[in-house]
Amino acid sequence: MYLQVIKHNKNVLFYLLGAGFSSLGNVISGLAFLFIAYEMTESSIHTTGIAISQVVPYLLFGLIGGVIADWVDKK
Repeated sequence: MYLQVIKHNKNVLFYLLGAGFSSLGNVISGLAFLFIAYEMTESSIHTTGIAISQVVPYLLFGLIGGVIADWVDKK
C-alpha cells in the first residue's frame, strides 16, 4: 500500500525522507548536548541532569498528554 502511494506521489517520498533526516538530526543534537555537557563539566551528575531535562518533556507531553487526549471527549 505504501509503495503505491510513493509511486503515485513523489511528494510523499520527499516528506518521509525529510521527516527521517529531521528526526536523525534531533537525535544527533541530543547526543551532542550530552557530550558537550560532560566535556565542559566532567561531572556525571550534570550530564544526567541534561539527559533528564531532555526526556521529561517527552514523558509529560507525549505519554501523559496522549493518555489525557484519549480520555477527553472528542465532541
